[in-house]
Amino acid sequence: MNITGAIFDMDGTLLDSMQMWDNVGQNYLRSIGLEPREGFREILRPLSLRQAAEYMIEDYGVDRTPEQIMEEIDHGIERR
Repeated sequence: MNITGAIFDMDGTLLDSMQMWDNVGQNYLRSIGLEPREGFREILRPLSLRQAAEYMIEDYGVDRTPEQIMEEIDHGIERR
């Protein structure tokens, strides 16, 4: 048998991204000058990234499209 490649899932083994994802919404709001209310993290936890972006627009008045918010969050994660 010739093995020509392998897939290795490092997250949770060598790296742990959960803390980053737990705080990504709060960090994003703060980066645009808004303070998340108590319970914000728990509200976002079951939501997809798009749903979280829509929630921030509806409940925090973020003046961006969901696509813009998702892109800004992605760029913020890439910088970490």
